[in-house]
Amino acid sequence: MLVGIQHGGSREACGRSSGRAVNGSRVVVGGVAAGFVMLVSQIVLHAVVLSEEGRDLVADWAARGLDASAALEPSVPLTAVIFMVGLIAVWLYAAIRPRFGAGVRTAAIAGAVVWAASHLFTGVYVHAGVVIMPPRMVWLPVVWTFVEVQIATLLGAWLYRE
Repeated sequence: MLVGIQHGGSREACGRSSGRAVNGSRVVVGGVAAGFVMLVSQIVLHAVVLSEEGRDLVADWAARGLDASAALEPSVPLTAVIFMVGLIAVWLYAAIRPRFGAGVRTAAIAGAVVWAASHLFTGVYVHAGVVIMPPRMVWLPVVWTFVEVQIATLLGAWLYRE
């Protein structure tokens, strides 16, 4: 309970969990499904939508003497991280579900938090000049992934059951 805020005294009234544990196996099911949606979306984004810009960027990096040979190849670590983001999104949904209730609104909140902590942060970080990239290659993925993470989290939440 927060200092200075009274809620009637019960754990439920304070917004705390009623003691129900997160269903780990359902988090995995929903998280893998969410991760799959994110992976397919990333393939479409980078292999189709941004493919020409990606090739130009790699050529620019090579002209600057940077080794960019692996930049256009699929990455096992990146794929694993995408699935981890899906798992985190569904875990967060399950964790906040007792407070906000099951449904689209709670999935949207979880998705927005995960997006902000991963994709929005990355966009700001890269745009600050840490990596040499044109603005379209920074901000289009940030906007794209907002929709991507919302859809993926909604699917994962739909599959989640306590």
